[in-house]
Amino acid sequence: MPSKIFKILIMLCVFGIICVNALAFMHAKAMTQFTESSSRTSSPEELDFVSKVGVLLRGVNIPRPSNSQTPDDYSLAFDTHNFVGSNDTSLEAWHIPVEGAEMLVLLFHGYSSSKESLLPIASQLNTMGMSTLLVDFFGSGGSGGTDTTIGYFESIDVKKSLDYAEENWSDSQIILYGQSMGAVAIMRAIAVHDADPDAVVIESIYDKMISTVKNRFSAMGVPSMPLAELLTFWGGWHSGFNAFKHNPVDYANLVVCPTLVLHGVLDPRVTIEQANAVHDQLKGWKKYSLYPSAGHVATMESDLVKWQNDIKSIVNEIDKQ
Repeated sequence: MPSKIFKILIMLCVFGIICVNALAFMHAKAMTQFTESSSRTSSPEELDFVSKVGVLLRGVNIPRPSNSQTPDDYSLAFDTHNFVGSNDTSLEAWHIPVEGAEMLVLLFHGYSSSKESLLPIASQLNTMGMSTLLVDFFGSGGSGGTDTTIGYFESIDVKKSLDYAEENWSDSQIILYGQSMGAVAIMRAIAVHDADPDAVVIESIYDKMISTVKNRFSAMGVPSMPLAELLTFWGGWHSGFNAFKHNPVDYANLVVCPTLVLHGVLDPRVTIEQANAVHDQLKGWKKYSLYPSAGHVATMESDLVKWQNDIKSIVNEIDKQ
């Protein structure tokens, strides 16, 4: 009899392991492959208990990000550019010129977003006398593809964008500005693909892939172990890379250009400690600027004057180089 009970327990454990992995597999696929549906799952903070249970069982639904606005909506003159990015995917970018500008800022959006989310920043940089190039990563907006790798292969898009900018606006000093996933892609582009900008601005950046996955479970009020580890594993498997080694804190060791780190104290996706860990590993001139009332990728909106002064500080540092 004891041996029979033992066999049943073993079978239940195996069944449980299979179910948990199947659940993680489904969630990883849903988070890395966009859908054509127009209905998006609400953020974890907006879900009630029943909805959270439903999301845990069914997975999230994330429509392919699109652009519903253009620089025209901000009264900004612009040109649309297309060039080749990761895996020969066509990338779309908006160039907003400022006559006589010496600085060109390349702007890269976050996860499940598109370049239209960067229009407020581009508008402010425009008033500060800087030209901008807003880029859609593959899988978003006007660019090709339907998936995302949370900054891993998007780093190639960053390098290709920088190459394109250097070829077409060779007289400009170039700053790379990325939010969340865009910031991660910038760090990897420098560390792995030899991108060499004049300066970098990174906003709301996590330290490790596993950290940002755990943060999402925390936002749901759900224990992360072992789903976070499984989700990280299967997410990388879906996209063809080891997600446990996709860590900005490691990329930072190879970043020697002037770098401005912007972070919101109220960010539910990335902790202060995680952003600080990345800052600590940077090797060149660096500045870590905290915004007490800002959430995720919302530093400019929370304190425009402070944000403008931070941008001026890195521009001044470039001028000293």
